[in-house]
Amino acid sequence: MKTMVTLTHEEAQSYLAYALICETMEGAFWNSGRRRRLYSKTFTEAEQRQIPRIKATAHKWCLVTGVPEKVRMRYSTYLLWQKLAMFCAEI
Repeated sequence: MKTMVTLTHEEAQSYLAYALICETMEGAFWNSGRRRRLYSKTFTEAEQRQIPRIKATAHKWCLVTGVPEKVRMRYSTYLLWQKLAMFCAEI
């Protein structure tokens, strides 16, 4: 059984750093060699396959639609959001 996380609009705004992820991943530094090496060391191949979906969601919430009233995801996806946010904050 997979554990699911359900967040309200306010909780998603507080706990998911979607603006940080969006701004960092669309910035010029994202295409640097240093970032690519750190990215490969930090994230597994499975996580790297999930990150484009998180990036697209962060972009949508930040620049297009805003955060929905209710957000539901697997706990593992929630942890990946947190891990990606920490990575973006560090680079």
